[in-house]
Amino acid sequence: LGITDEQFLQLIQSAQLVTPEQLQDAANFAAQSQISLYEALVDKEYATDENIGLLIANALQVPFVQLVRTVIPEEVFRAVPEEVAHQYWTVVFARDAQNLHIATTIINNQTLFELLAKKTGLSVVVHYATPNDLENTLIIYRK
Repeated sequence: LGITDEQFLQLIQSAQLVTPEQLQDAANFAAQSQISLYEALVDKEYATDENIGLLIANALQVPFVQLVRTVIPEEVFRAVPEEVAHQYWTVVFARDAQNLHIATTIINNQTLFELLAKKTGLSVVVHYATPNDLENTLIIYRK
């Protein structure tokens, strides 16, 4: 998620994104199913992936992107090799004259961002994307 489980729980509670009862039910479901609280909230439809992503991006003070709603040109997408994209949960989704726009859950990976900037000669603009959104987007490499 890009934040700790404790930070995530505090964010959900402070934003009142779900009721205390829904939060408790999702926490129980997560424990029983051995999944994250994030996954439980989305699976039980107590919160949308988009709402959680916006909340986390805001807390991390980076822009939020929904890749599922973004058309990614093939040549832009392939700027990050498949192995790197999967390892670092990072996808390039846009490029303009000055910037390379990347989506990731790991917003503090400066080494990778510097390598991308050096490889492309562009400034890297980091956007937050949810794990579900990135997972669905990374499937494109298999096509």
